[in-house]
Amino acid sequence: MDSGLEEALLRSPADFRFRDLLPLGSHDVERLTLQHRDGRRLSFRREDVGGWAVTEPYSDWGASDRILALLDDVCLCPVVDFPDEPPGGQAGGFGPPEASVEVAGGGKTFAVDLGGPAPGGGAPARRVRARCSGRPGLLAVSLNSLKSLDQP
Repeated sequence: MDSGLEEALLRSPADFRFRDLLPLGSHDVERLTLQHRDGRRLSFRREDVGGWAVTEPYSDWGASDRILALLDDVCLCPVVDFPDEPPGGQAGGFGPPEASVEVAGGGKTFAVDLGGPAPGGGAPARRVRARCSGRPGLLAVSLNSLKSLDQP
């Protein structure tokens, strides 16, 4: 047996999974909506002239540099682990999301729910459980990567 094939077969299947939270880059995003667990929403839309607009909870010009930093945090967020689903329980132990993010671009819309602490989520790692539409099972992401969402 070829040593490359043997090495591939000995690796964890998780080694072959897509490690980005979303399959699009921030330059592809046309719309972004954030929702906090208490119902507060904040939405942005890319304008045809190249800037961004705040569309919710009011309409105004957007600060493109801040919105792009937020987009980079979400679109470039790495998946750090693929935790096992806990047996039974509400939604596999995920519970109600702490925050939700909806990203639209390239004719597709992706919804990401961020939940409570994930395994291996001690103070330095700050991992939280996540679910992303179109992806099976739980994901673990670090709030260190989502710094724009983790600030007051």
